[in-house]
Amino acid sequence: MSDDASAANDLRITRAIVGALRERDLPGHAIWQWLGPVHGARGGLSEANLYPTLHRLEAAGLLESSWCEGERTRRTYRITGFGLREAESHGWGTVAPGRTRGEGAPRGEGAPRGEGAPRGSGDDESGWSWHSEVEAMAATADAAVPDAAVPDALDDGRGNIVEVGPTKAYLDEFEGSLRLSSVYRQDARNEIGDHIADGATQRRSEGIGSREAVAEAIAALGPANELAAGINTAQLTAKRLHHGTQWASAEATLAAFGALAVTWGILVALTPAVLWAVAHLGAALGLHLYAPNVGELHTEDLGIAGCVGAFVGARRSMPALARKSRQAEAVVWKRWALLGAPPLALLALLVPANLDPLSTATLVAIPLAWVAGTKAPVAPAGEILSARGVLLAATLALALLAMPGVRVWAFQPAQDLAPASPFTAVQDVAVRWAGDPTGAYWRVTITLPPASGWHDARLEIRPARRAGVLIAPDPAGQPTLVASGGFVNFAALSGSQADWWAAVSAIGSDGLRHTIAADVRLGHSPHFHGSLLQWLIHIL
Repeated sequence: MSDDASAANDLRITRAIVGALRERDLPGHAIWQWLGPVHGARGGLSEANLYPTLHRLEAAGLLESSWCEGERTRRTYRITGFGLREAESHGWGTVAPGRTRGEGAPRGEGAPRGEGAPRGSGDDESGWSWHSEVEAMAATADAAVPDAAVPDALDDGRGNIVEVGPTKAYLDEFEGSLRLSSVYRQDARNEIGDHIADGATQRRSEGIGSREAVAEAIAALGPANELAAGINTAQLTAKRLHHGTQWASAEATLAAFGALAVTWGILVALTPAVLWAVAHLGAALGLHLYAPNVGELHTEDLGIAGCVGAFVGARRSMPALARKSRQAEAVVWKRWALLGAPPLALLALLVPANLDPLSTATLVAIPLAWVAGTKAPVAPAGEILSARGVLLAATLALALLAMPGVRVWAFQPAQDLAPASPFTAVQDVAVRWAGDPTGAYWRVTITLPPASGWHDARLEIRPARRAGVLIAPDPAGQPTLVASGGFVNFAALSGSQADWWAAVSAIGSDGLRHTIAADVRLGHSPHFHGSLLQWLIHIL
């Protein structure tokens, strides 16, 4: 069929459906009874194409549908105000009394038909014609468009019809082929199930056996996957996708920034506590651990908060996107992932930070967390979270909180520091540094335990080197700096040295000098300060 012929046929179908609905709301099978071959309507509409057409007109704004209570809950269609205005502007017959321009029947209720309201009859420019039997029924409103559209006996047999093997298999295949979100997918299944039940009941009333009636009702709708494909095309419009993207963007922004702020606040508060706990736990186990509180660690906090925010924003926005666009999450998640990941990746590249491999990894993971948030496991309709998902999130959160331990280094103060004094651990040794942090001179005060017998304390600072998880003092040569009190010139310490080994020595009751305390202090950071993009340009 040429494009012009197809457009003309679509117009004829649209006019016919609008004509069928202009006086009252009807379910799909009642619309087919009015337009289909039972009542002599001619044109390019087949029973298999009825529901894709109804959904297409609904997406275009000419019709709207709702589930209405009656003899049983049914999905009914009605003309919108826009549809009525279109009908008038194109001369599609006279709008019946009770439905004026821009108005329709109340949602979910059939509008009363006006007495003597004219129906289109005979041949007209639409290409549709109603034969004499339809014209004869026009005088009897309830016969032309029955209120219930089905006999009372259907209430007793409808459930059995949709649950019999052939019908259930057809509906399962149909639902599995739909690309709609869960709510609309279930609506479509119920609607098609109603149509099959109505069609089978009608055929049974004509004397056809139950099995043959069900088979004919199913066959009239055509292959299940083709029917689903037609409804997919009608429902999943670009306008709905754009509308869904707008709603989801707002939802994602609010959820992401909220989760980021909360997570960052928690991490900023917890990180010092975690560092303190790691160091003291090591001491309780006889391990000498040092947990540095450095800029890279705070960059990591920001990266972790960004990952949580991106994941929560994506996960929270997916239901809004699916609901507004009508697309199933399993279908639309790839598009949403590709839309959200590039801006987050650009943000991770440009944010200024203190970078080492671990903090860099947390920044790079932000767009990946967004992608992971968009890919939700299949869950029952309406569920956002699952027990499995909550458990996974809790495990991930605990792992992230333990990340500061990666920067915990072990050192051995009992190591022989030739030519340093032998190590003897003494509790409650305090070293205080006071002065202008921007200046070179600091006052060092060493406090020894009272009545301990130790005296003549001094501070010895040596270069240290990293060997795996260990920080070991450089045993070669003399200390770089020795201070026994007063102001000390720390400018003597090289700015290129990464780590320093600080030890306190004192003379004991045996008259010999011992190393009684040791610690590690970071000097110049070997890590990169700036954005990830600058770092990439730097190494390239």
